Amino acid sequence: MVKGRHMGIDLLRVISALGVVFIHVSAPLVTHNMKVVNDAFWAGNLFNVLGRFSVPVFVIISGYLILKPISSYADFYRKRFTRILLPLICWSVVYLLWAYFFDHTHPRKIWDGFFWGKPYFHLWFLGMLMGLYAVAPLLSDLLHRIGTRYFAYAAIGAFAVAMGMDAWDSYSGNKPWIGVWWVSYLGYFMIGGSLRSFKGVLNARWLLVLVAVVCYAMAFTFTGLLFEAKHYVWYFYSYLSITSILGAVALVNLFRKVEIPNSRFLSELSDLTFGIYLIHMIPLNIIKRYWYSSFVENSYLNTLLISLTVFVVSALVVWLMLKVKPLKKLMF
Repeated sequence: MVKGRHMGIDLLRVISALGVVFIHVSAPLVTHNMKVVNDAFWAGNLFNVLGRFSVPVFVIISGYLILKPISSYADFYRKRFTRILLPLICWSVVYLLWAYFFDHTHPRKIWDGFFWGKPYFHLWFLGMLMGLYAVAPLLSDLLHRIGTRYFAYAAIGAFAVAMGMDAWDSYSGNKPWIGVWWVSYLGYFMIGGSLRSFKGVLNARWLLVLVAVVCYAMAFTFTGLLFEAKHYVWYFYSYLSITSILGAVALVNLFRKVEIPNSRFLSELSDLTFGIYLIHMIPLNIIKRYWYSSFVENSYLNTLLISLTVFVVSALVVWLMLKVKPLKKLMF
């Protein structure tokens, strides 16, 4: 184990990276079968819901680790933006070429995606993260001026604003520009910085497990029942749904309290997670084109096997890339 590592957080990072893969593997099962709601739909719904904690968890962990006293704004920005800009630029180019040559996407659609901050749909996360990094020093200063309790209250306010914005965008069909996406995830980032203040019953492991289980069970059940009734409501898939927010906060608070024996393997695998996030769509697309229907017939087992295959292949590729010094900076 690397000194100073938190094994519980490392484990949650790994699980969250797998959760991202769950979402992207299962999404076609949901969208292609939502009018009939068969076994394939329920399998897709299950794995999609299981992955919905992933992005919020990554943002909460970022806030938990970053929102600490910052001695030099210049050093902070230089370190953070250097680490994220190069991967963003390079992987945007890679996926733009991939979209054109492999997916045969029309150039106009590629340009529109690039303009709206999605050179390939999962890369939106990097643009959003840059916005949070931009305000991180100000938030860190605020946290240590007003204390964790009032900072947590401010985070709840940020969640309320974000949920209102999300509801309005859904109602009006508004398409926010990438430059403001970070606002929707500000609550997650801030709650990460205030987790250390959670006391008493909010730290009870049984309660945290209960909240997480209930939230994701509700998302799975209500989404399925609504679609069966021909009400195509995507609310519970939103990262700003009440179930996503409460479930993700409960999970991070739970795992930061989990005591796991020191493990160099887990620490090193955790270090691969951002690279796995960046690269996983390439092996997934290859599998979907050439082997997607040939694993097993059972939709649940097929989704799990494809997800694990994509995760392992992506981890191995990232691990090999990290061995090549010029490529190491592309992995964050």
